[in-house]
Amino acid sequence: MENLIPSMSDYRIYEAHNSMFNTPPVFSIYVAMLNLRWLKGIGGVKQAEQNNIAKANLLYDAIDNSDYFYGLADKPDRSRMNMTFKMYNRERETEFLNFTESRGVLGIHCYRSIGGFRASLYNAMEISGVEVLVECMTDFMSKDQFKSFKFKSNTI
Repeated sequence: MENLIPSMSDYRIYEAHNSMFNTPPVFSIYVAMLNLRWLKGIGGVKQAEQNNIAKANLLYDAIDNSDYFYGLADKPDRSRMNMTFKMYNRERETEFLNFTESRGVLGIHCYRSIGGFRASLYNAMEISGVEVLVECMTDFMSKDQFKSFKFKSNTI
């Protein structure tokens, strides 16, 4: 009779090889289990997709309705995971970055070679985190001493 147990799960093979046959990546398997439980708990892949669309729309709306910021990707090519954007006034990017960091928004500085900002909105990022970034953008614009920039709309 043929053995129906995969070799990775057949402890007789481990015993025959002094437990040196192959060590399963236990931590990776554990983390995958936790991630799959979390995904199931929020409603599955379809709900995760809806959450990601809502997060992306919130941030892109803030960028698109601003005279301060502009997106780097053409609208049909935009990512829902990594939004890249810059300020029209590049000299103020460090000021904005410091402003966001003072509000607890960390890690949005983009690559040194291109500057600007990158917001990573992976599955585990809650929409409340995106709301904080949008609030920072809105507050930075509204408290600006240079009134040459104006809001395009009040949708933010």
